[in-house]
Amino acid sequence: PKIHSGIYEREDLLELLDRQKSQIDNRVSDRELKSARGALTFGDKTVGSVMSPRKAVVWVGADDPIGPKLMDDLHKTGHNRFPVIAGSALPTNPPKAGQAGRPTNPEVVGTLYLTDLLKNLEKPGTVRDIMKKDAHFINESHKLEQALDGFLKSGQHLLVAVNNFEEVVGVLTLEDVLSQVLGEKISDEFDSYDNRRTVAGHNPQSTQRSKN
Repeated sequence: PKIHSGIYEREDLLELLDRQKSQIDNRVSDRELKSARGALTFGDKTVGSVMSPRKAVVWVGADDPIGPKLMDDLHKTGHNRFPVIAGSALPTNPPKAGQAGRPTNPEVVGTLYLTDLLKNLEKPGTVRDIMKKDAHFINESHKLEQALDGFLKSGQHLLVAVNNFEEVVGVLTLEDVLSQVLGEKISDEFDSYDNRRTVAGHNPQSTQRSKN
């Protein structure tokens, strides 16, 4: 005879995961338990609860000059893509209201990828010349399931979050959503996916052992 699992709804599964974690003979890793919980709960969270708020976003101006200084400033952030706004994001002296990287309601006109900047460091020009000239938006009240759908349909890795008044309130990345699904922050240590030789020689297990 079939024995009932005792699971009737999602909350029962979540409770089971919590009990499993404290079970003495548990052989399911914390990472696997986090991933299971994240997969069950990420859809309940909204864009606004996960996104980087506007005041914390690093903005790049379409008219900002490209060069080593911009590369150095952006590389220090640890990110690899940045929303581009119309005009310049560089502060003036004296600074205008909303400047110094925190515009009040920026007009987002594209996305700058660090790899594109690296390829064009020696060329004179502005961010406008090398940025991807597109911007995609999502409402801050939307669920992360809808955000994931937006990433898949647009092919983008960055969405600009707006409120019901069309004001920019933050930025959401694909990594933000996947981190909620997996239950932990995604590490972006290996970046050479466009180099077949580097990929072939990469051993993630040895990397993991060295970290431990």
